[in-house]
Amino acid sequence: MPKHILEVEDLRGYYRGVFGVVHAIDGVSFSLDRGVIMGIAGESGGGKSTLAQLVSGSPPPLLHHEGGRILVDGIDIYNIDPEELRTEVKCKRMSYVPQASMESLNPVKRIRDFIFDVVGQRTGERVSSKERKEEVLEMAANHIKTLGLDPPVLDLYPHELSGGMKQRIVIAI
Repeated sequence: MPKHILEVEDLRGYYRGVFGVVHAIDGVSFSLDRGVIMGIAGESGGGKSTLAQLVSGSPPPLLHHEGGRILVDGIDIYNIDPEELRTEVKCKRMSYVPQASMESLNPVKRIRDFIFDVVGQRTGERVSSKERKEEVLEMAANHIKTLGLDPPVLDLYPHELSGGMKQRIVIAI
C-alpha cells in the first residue's frame, strides 16, 4: 500500500475558451498521507475549484489536463481507461463534492430513490428487489447518521432539506 493516499506531481491545467487559453494550474505538487485532512485556501478565482476538478479526474469540458501526474493509492488517474477510473478510483477511493453539490439532486426524486440510482450505477445492478432496497437503505441510514442526519430524511425530497443537509446527503452518497 502506498504511503500517500494522494500524490499530485507538477500538475498543469488550462481552460480553452473563445478568448484563447488560460493556464489556470501550473506546476502544483503536493501529497496527502492517509488519515490527514488538508484544506486549500485562497482568493476567489485563485484556482481552488480548478485544482479539485483536475484532481478528481473529471474536469469540465473547457478544462484540460495539460500535464503532471495524479496518483490515488498509487493509481495514475490520467493513465487508466475511463471505466477503471470510475470503478477503481471514483467508486472506491475518492469523491468530489462541488460547491453547488445540492444542485446535483434530482428535485422530483426522494433521496432514497437517488441513492438506489447511485448504488445501481456503481455496482452495475438495478436496486429493485425489496430485500436489496432494505439492505441499501440500512447502509445509507447508518452512513448519514455519521454526518448528523436522521434516517427519515431518506424519505424526503431535496426541496424539503436545508442547503447543509443536501450537501451532507451528497457527501454520504
